[in-house]
Amino acid sequence: MNFSMLFAILTLFKIFKFSNTFTIRCSYEIKNLTTGFVYCCSATDFPSSSGIAVTNITGTHQDEKDNKDVTCLYIYGRWSLSFFPSNFGNFFPNIKFLVIYDTSIQTLYGNEINEFPKIQDFRLFNSNLTTISSRLFEETPKMAFVFFGNTMIERVGYNLFTPLNVTQLKWIYFQGNRCINRIASDYDITEIISLIYELRLQCPYTNEGQTTTTTRPTTTTIRTTTTTSRPTTTTSRPTTTTSVTTTSIKNLVCIDESFEDFVCYLKNTMIEIQENLETKDEKIQKIDLNLNSTRVDLKKVNEKTEDLENELTILKQKLQAKDEIINKMDTNLNATKSELYQVRDDLIQTNNKLDRVNERTTALQNDLTQANEKLNKSNERIEEVELELKASREELNDVKSRMQSLELEVLRLTTNPCACK
Repeated sequence: MNFSMLFAILTLFKIFKFSNTFTIRCSYEIKNLTTGFVYCCSATDFPSSSGIAVTNITGTHQDEKDNKDVTCLYIYGRWSLSFFPSNFGNFFPNIKFLVIYDTSIQTLYGNEINEFPKIQDFRLFNSNLTTISSRLFEETPKMAFVFFGNTMIERVGYNLFTPLNVTQLKWIYFQGNRCINRIASDYDITEIISLIYELRLQCPYTNEGQTTTTTRPTTTTIRTTTTTSRPTTTTSRPTTTTSVTTTSIKNLVCIDESFEDFVCYLKNTMIEIQENLETKDEKIQKIDLNLNSTRVDLKKVNEKTEDLENELTILKQKLQAKDEIINKMDTNLNATKSELYQVRDDLIQTNNKLDRVNERTTALQNDLTQANEKLNKSNERIEEVELELKASREELNDVKSRMQSLELEVLRLTTNPCACK
């Protein structure tokens, strides 16, 4: 018995654990949003059950991108999605743009987008949304663009935009909603502040404990109808015996049952209205002070902007002067280039002449070489002739010597003829 009960409990636990998980299929594409083109995951086909936790995401990324490159999430609910799906942030840590279309979501409780700390742009269109909590933007300090269009909004948290820097807000869009139909952009910060104030007045959400219209502490007391202390015939007033509800008894003008209930009710109501008006006047005064402070800040910003514009004008003048100098330098550079081109042409001509001179020199060198060779041959021949001449001279000297000898012999014979015998 105990084992079967334990098995049943485990089975129920598994069913509860896995029934609210879901696999999302993303169509990855490039979309053009407020800051330009972004890489988006477009998701559809969500279940209608509550507490959906995304446990897996499928789809093919473009090029070499991955989940870290996804900065935009498009959710198309097709009117079947009644609760905001969670756990997207674990797959896409860099989401900056969140766009939601065609859902049956009725309430944003305040923790739906906490998993996107980098988000800057939130859009929800075509929805059954009626209530927005003040805590929606508590964990998204970089939020700059807020869009709610074509919804059933009736209640907006009093401090919805308090966590955000109002000077950082670029666009607030509440168009086509039940309690408000207005747009404000960064062209005029006072418009943004005015829209936030109008939200508090037109879309009060008193259940969050915020003071919007009537904020006096109320202690509900049951109307006591004691008909025994006076006649029950009430011909002099309407028979509205359920209309006396006393709030904050110490402020009531009349609580004595001897007065007529209806007159007492009217007086109490008038006091409440007066106190509410005073409270609103105080709020308006605070808003006026804030607006004055904002105007002062804007004046300082304008003065700073004028100073920056003056500095920019000076920088433009300096830049223009530098441009003129650069133009002159360009002109001089062009002239120098022309001169260099002329020098280059002259150098080319000189090189051509030098080449011709080198060719002539080479020819002359060849002729000189040949002449040297001929001269060498001539020198060799001269040496041979000199040797032959030397030999001839030696022979001539020998002949001369022999002739002298013969002459002497002839002379001797002539002088002594008998010597020949």
